[in-house]
Amino acid sequence: MTTPLMNTTIIDTLNRDWTTTSGQMVLFQDAPMLAADVLHLLLTTAPGPAQDAIWHEAITRALTGDTIMERILTQSTIPWILRLSRQNAIMQILTHRGEAEDAFSILAGAALEAIRKYPLHRTEKVRGPLFYRLLRIVTRLKDAYTHPIDTEDTTTTHTPLTFTDTTTNRTAAAEAVDRLLGDALNAGIITAEESDLLIAYYTDAAALAQREGCSAKALECRVRRVRNRVRDGLNLA
Repeated sequence: MTTPLMNTTIIDTLNRDWTTTSGQMVLFQDAPMLAADVLHLLLTTAPGPAQDAIWHEAITRALTGDTIMERILTQSTIPWILRLSRQNAIMQILTHRGEAEDAFSILAGAALEAIRKYPLHRTEKVRGPLFYRLLRIVTRLKDAYTHPIDTEDTTTTHTPLTFTDTTTNRTAAAEAVDRLLGDALNAGIITAEESDLLIAYYTDAAALAQREGCSAKALECRVRRVRNRVRDGLNLA
């Protein structure tokens, strides 16, 4: 007699799916056939410029409709997903509500969207811009998180989370910010949490100050320190 999978999580599903996918062979670079798990290892451990080239080609192939390549890339972004599930304010709220699996599912969807919307003209430091694009998608999520959250009241309904397409009507300034913060993240100058802070500050500083429980002046000083670190770390004028 088998036991129903009553408590299967999205992580369980992804891992089970990866068990099947990891052994499949894919066409990649000069290797006519490469196992999916080997490519995943290259994506996560290859050094420097070599890693950029691997990520760029993998994304390029995924954008041609290669679903196996898309699945390999999604698997390689799971560490980012787990990090954001702990650090992003909206994801923390979902977790506080007891909806951690929903948070992970949303982040996995955002990672897939970031891959599908990646600007292929960006061939250097690919992981930084890709992660920052994921971060921007998640930060654009809309939710009634400014309202009090009563985790004891099971009858309370919440406004659904929705995505907006952050690649539509983007300005040159927004693209420049993408590049700068992507490079800063990739170089280890700032953390994902600090990048999230900068985005939230320039989106709605007053709401961020209220959420952080600090004065506008204190928040401004905190943002200035992070911004100066980006400037100095990237040798900006």
